Amino acid sequence: MRVLYATDGGAAASDAGRLVGSLADRGRTEVVVASIIATGMPELRHLSAALQSDDARRKVADDAVDRAVTALRAQQLTADGVVREGRPTATLLEVAEEHEAELIVAGSGVTWFGARLLGSVSTGLLHAAPTSLLIVHAAPAGEHGRVVVGVDGSDHAVRALDVASRFLDPDRCTMTVLCAAKLLAPTLMPPYTGYATSAPSPEVEAEALAPARRHAEQAAEVLRGRGFTADVAVMLGHPVKRLLTEVDQAGAALAVVGSRGLDALERSALGSVSDQVVRYAPATLVGR
Repeated sequence: MRVLYATDGGAAASDAGRLVGSLADRGRTEVVVASIIATGMPELRHLSAALQSDDARRKVADDAVDRAVTALRAQQLTADGVVREGRPTATLLEVAEEHEAELIVAGSGVTWFGARLLGSVSTGLLHAAPTSLLIVHAAPAGEHGRVVVGVDGSDHAVRALDVASRFLDPDRCTMTVLCAAKLLAPTLMPPYTGYATSAPSPEVEAEALAPARRHAEQAAEVLRGRGFTADVAVMLGHPVKRLLTEVDQAGAALAVVGSRGLDALERSALGSVSDQVVRYAPATLVGR
């Protein structure tokens, strides 16, 4: 798989590089490390960097790429680097197209009241990238990573599963396939229905869980056929809440979700499963 990894040399980007180095399949992954020297009006927080000389900014970008390439090669990954000038999001997308990247990897910043804030570049990529995207807030704690894959039987979930299985190393990842079953229950607040986490009877619960179990087992079999160790988790509840709970309880390094393949205008509207997971999980692969 061809991967474009964006770096500015900062902590978030370095975490993204460590995740790639820890979890990517060494035999099948080719990484292009890209650093963009931003042009145009800078954000206030980047003003000091924008006031540096052209040579100084070029050196920062070159050094960031060199460090990242060296680190990835030390993990036995194929890696090369490129430095460009331009508007960061648009230029990264151009580089991704030039190199026929199937996955774009980027780090993203700080937390605020439990949610992880997305920077301007990662937000732009999330809304505009036509390819699969991996947003990283924190690097894995160890060399072996737990990955939680959310499925629902849809085509976009199948695509995410395929991207993850081609990017990740079966020898360094253990997979949990999770499918949350929807069972609506009345509530006192608008819209007066919500996702139930329990059923009124074992029979109702078994009936509600049956399709979810089928979707999860099918996805797990695909992963096992590709060499992964995969278990299944099936439960009632809101898919985002259940997925994030599983990620937290398992200490997972990565969540995998599908994107509904909406156009750029539709993707700019917040609230989808993938959009919410990206903001709370330590790292999220959005398959497209």
